[in-house]
Amino acid sequence: MDTIWQYLQYLILGLAQGITEPLPVSSKGHVVMFNNFFGAPVGEADMVFFLAIVHLASLIAIVWIYREKIKHILVGTYGYVVKKDKRERSFARYTSLLLVSFVIFAFFAAISLLFIDELFSGSTIIVGIGYLITTILLVASDHIKVPSPKTESKITLMDAIFIGGSQVLALIPGVSRSGTTLVAGLFRKFDRETAIDYSFFLFIPTVLGANVVLAAIKAIKTGVLIPSGMIVPYIIAFFASLIGTYFAFKFLLFIVKKQKLTYFAIYTFILAMLNIFQIVSSVAD
Repeated sequence: MDTIWQYLQYLILGLAQGITEPLPVSSKGHVVMFNNFFGAPVGEADMVFFLAIVHLASLIAIVWIYREKIKHILVGTYGYVVKKDKRERSFARYTSLLLVSFVIFAFFAAISLLFIDELFSGSTIIVGIGYLITTILLVASDHIKVPSPKTESKITLMDAIFIGGSQVLALIPGVSRSGTTLVAGLFRKFDRETAIDYSFFLFIPTVLGANVVLAAIKAIKTGVLIPSGMIVPYIIAFFASLIGTYFAFKFLLFIVKKQKLTYFAIYTFILAMLNIFQIVSSVAD
């Protein structure tokens, strides 16, 4: 019975990551919140690598969804860089801008890993503050009106730098990565489809890079990646995250195009209040 309960916990944790990864409600915040609710089945020492595993599953789902666009971008970039085909310049330019955004994020993320460990903790107050930040961003996003929004061909270097820097906020549990980059894109006058695409193309190198770094850190610190006897629960969480991400992304496309991100803001505000109320209650006790 204990084994079944453990599997169920990891199934829910995987779904929490998968369903909330594409949605602007912070997947990390939900995983931390459910983990705390279950009495921390994923220990503090294992949380960083567990998040890497379930994020990798989300990455696979996103790559599958965008497989045709990714193919065109990669083939086009190769054509311009290697074959010197100037007709493919737009693809190479788009790839370069994504790399700029990623490098900006990676630089600040590395500093955060070295000096601000508290950002990666499961502190309830930090999650609550993170959800408040997400709420503000989501409310603001539906009020951004752009007469002539940018498409992919109009994205500038400053746009790439701004979006890469904004993604640093998502290092805080409770702050949504997709929400932050979506709002950053809208603030830089992207049309909504361009903002979604850029956000999730940026997700690919971000998660790939994070998985390599976090796996290396975990291996160096402990000598192991997955705790003893936990391979099956981790596999369950992985596939739950993969499936959850796929279906949640389809839902996100519908919501963003309808300019209804404020609905998510109501949800994240409730989560913020619940986390803060929990802190107040514990102090009162």
